Amino acid sequence: MHPAQLNIFTEHGHKFSVLTYECTQPVEDDQFFLHMVQLARDVYGEYLLSDLPEIDPAVEASFDLSAITRAVRSSLPDPEDEKTKPANLRNYRSEAAELVARKALGDSFGFIFPAAAQVAKGNASQPILGFDGWGMIELEDDSWAFVVIQVKGSDENKSPPGVIDELIGECKRAPNEPSKLARALVSILSLLKDGEIKTVVWRMLERLGKNKPLKLIVAPVVVRGKVEAAYSDISCFKEKIDATDLNHLNAATASIGIDLNSFGKALFEKARSND
Repeated sequence: MHPAQLNIFTEHGHKFSVLTYECTQPVEDDQFFLHMVQLARDVYGEYLLSDLPEIDPAVEASFDLSAITRAVRSSLPDPEDEKTKPANLRNYRSEAAELVARKALGDSFGFIFPAAAQVAKGNASQPILGFDGWGMIELEDDSWAFVVIQVKGSDENKSPPGVIDELIGECKRAPNEPSKLARALVSILSLLKDGEIKTVVWRMLERLGKNKPLKLIVAPVVVRGKVEAAYSDISCFKEKIDATDLNHLNAATASIGIDLNSFGKALFEKARSND
């Protein structure tokens, strides 16, 4: 499911992306929405169902795949559990924005996402601790960079939105928090099966253990609801970046055509359902 619009700018070695996803009404029939529903299910573990042994209808002890699927989906965030929270504090809203950010970064820069933090959360209705997401990318010299993702969702009708200062602060701190980077890498290792990527992650941990810097890309994302994404949402990073030791910044802003609270609520209600 590709964005309706995608523009990428490069300045001073940093990359900036502006994307538009057009989520149409009724949302339940929209292809972008349905793509995000499946992504939500997968980051909470539905992809693991592919590891089950093939089901033999003649064997009584075969797994009931539909029952397991229902159980997995019941573990996703339940919007009903958060209906008394202020809209801007609802976890299903922020996690929906994080999923949009993950897609936007993949569409823009080709990042891969070998593991997701959501699947290991103890409480689905609480936010992810640490970074908002992790990614990786193979560079032209055949080495790998670790991608730290920080996300803010905003329906505020101004550009940049008020949350941008907090986002800038998070991005400035990221390269200087080796313990958080190590924790993220250990979490990825615990969730990985791919041998090649596991070796890459071990090497990254080795560098941290030797007090050597990682090849690190910091990826801030501003996710908009009905407000149209604009370059001015993220262009302020150009002025702020010189005061930091960030070597590489890949920033994105993406709009989805529907307010974030409504989108997140519908997304997780659908993801929890059996259809």
